[in-house]
Amino acid sequence: MAPPTPAHAPADASPPTPAHAVSLPRMRALVQDALGKHMYASASFFADKLLTLSGGAPADVYLLAQACFVSRDYRRALAVLRLHAAALVESDARFRYLAARCHAECGEWNECLGVLRGADLEAEADATLAGTLAGATCTLRGRACFALDNRGRAVYWFRAALDADPFCYEALDALLANHMLPAEEEQRVIARLAVPPEHAWLPLLYGAMGKKHRPVGEMESALTALSSPGPDGWNLGENDDVVACRAEWLCHCMEFPAAHQLAKKVVARHPHHARALPVLLACAVELGKKHELFLTAHALVDAQPESALSWYAVGCYYTCVGHFDQARRHLARATAIDTHSAAAWIGFGNAFALQEESDQALAAYRTAARLFPGLHLPLLYLGMEHGRTNHPSLAEQFLHQAKSICARDPLVWNELGVLLFKQGDYEGAAEHFQQALAIASGAAEDAFTVPGAAGATPPPPPMRVRPGTAPESGPASGRLASGIAQLWDGTTPGTAATPAATPLGAGGWDSAPGRLNIGAAWEPTISNLAHCLRKLRRYDEALEWYTVALAKRPKCASTFAAIGFTHHLAGRLHAAVEHYHKCLAVRPDDAFTNDMLVHALRDE
Repeated sequence: MAPPTPAHAPADASPPTPAHAVSLPRMRALVQDALGKHMYASASFFADKLLTLSGGAPADVYLLAQACFVSRDYRRALAVLRLHAAALVESDARFRYLAARCHAECGEWNECLGVLRGADLEAEADATLAGTLAGATCTLRGRACFALDNRGRAVYWFRAALDADPFCYEALDALLANHMLPAEEEQRVIARLAVPPEHAWLPLLYGAMGKKHRPVGEMESALTALSSPGPDGWNLGENDDVVACRAEWLCHCMEFPAAHQLAKKVVARHPHHARALPVLLACAVELGKKHELFLTAHALVDAQPESALSWYAVGCYYTCVGHFDQARRHLARATAIDTHSAAAWIGFGNAFALQEESDQALAAYRTAARLFPGLHLPLLYLGMEHGRTNHPSLAEQFLHQAKSICARDPLVWNELGVLLFKQGDYEGAAEHFQQALAIASGAAEDAFTVPGAAGATPPPPPMRVRPGTAPESGPASGRLASGIAQLWDGTTPGTAATPAATPLGAGGWDSAPGRLNIGAAWEPTISNLAHCLRKLRRYDEALEWYTVALAKRPKCASTFAAIGFTHHLAGRLHAAVEHYHKCLAVRPDDAFTNDMLVHALRDE
């Protein structure tokens, strides 16, 4: 018999809710609140109870798996999905993506691709790309292919991710950081992004974050548009990423003091900024800031001992102080921590090359060339090293391969000029040195077209120790810095302001050497051009270029000697004696100059 109804209750009232019943919406809110507070253990605990109370509702299965994922309990997340939502993993894109992410975090890349239905599926045929997870799914496929050393498919999926979602920064970062594409191809990928007009700043920033081998005016206009306030700019001048891009560009232009100041500004606000730190290290090496390198390396190792960049910084310090054995040991540790660190591999090879240990240096460069097909620097260094060891045919082969990847790097043209000079082709060498200077100054912006690119379009310039022979190989800076800014993130050195254009004619420059707007770091290339002109007996032109070189690097004994020798060859003995004396005042033990001074005084 039913219990009697209380007198004050209506006859048709429904039974009351038991006092111990749990409100499922409140439980879900509790889980979301715990996730918002980053209390992941609490979120997993209550999500587990919610799943039981709701009888395995799909939304609650996903919530528990998500809570396990953010708390890094990937195995449990997979177990939850397999036990309660095996069918949904096959049919629902959200569940499938979360299961694949769990496999990825566990390092199970084949299983990850299996959940995502394989690596060979074409993007346009994948039904999972119909929703908002298109870019994320393609990016995850790309990561899996990259981890399995299937670089071609990785590039395909990263590009598909950007086509599906231009805001998928992870895909772009993977392409840039791992140097999967040449500089011109990077810019083509960025140019085709379907970005809404209100986000027109994004392609500018993407382009600035890529390799810096672009026309000077184009790069300057992009950085100016990002930094400028008002209707003509995007007011991002104080953003750390934009400031770091500006610092990378200045380092690429070999404006090391200015680049160092900007990078230091960013690192002061963000001590572990991934783009600014490599620039800071590059400039500190170039400027010889040993104390700063020591403190920076110690701080990085204390804070992030498992980071390849930390040990790379230690390697930079030991390279700067000339302890190359210690540098190699720490750079090798950086490559062991992160086998895909282009900077570490290049620096490792440079540390061997600085001690003329060619076999080990070539092995490191070959590894870098294999791992980073879009980066020309390993091939360039292979050519430089083969040239140093008198293997001209191999040197020419690697230098031309480097030029095919990046024809806008002036160092490539300089090294080809050095090779032609050694082979006695002084006309060809002079043309290559002129082209190098034109690119470095921005004079070739309109006259120079990159092969394979639609019209004219990765580190600081390579640090290389002066070999002491003429012509000189590489700019005044040494090799190691080239790994740091360009390579770590995908960064090299240029000019901060757009130089006055100096057009190239059929036979070289149509303007006087005095109009050349170029940094002091390219003084060796200017001297190389003067050496070629001297060999061609164009003494007056050679003297003009020697004067430019002397203005870039005052009190350079070798330039004084070269000027004196040129005057000597031209029969101007008094001027020759004067410059021989200037050379000996700087370097009294110069045997060649002492010898030539005796001859000049006797002839006079």
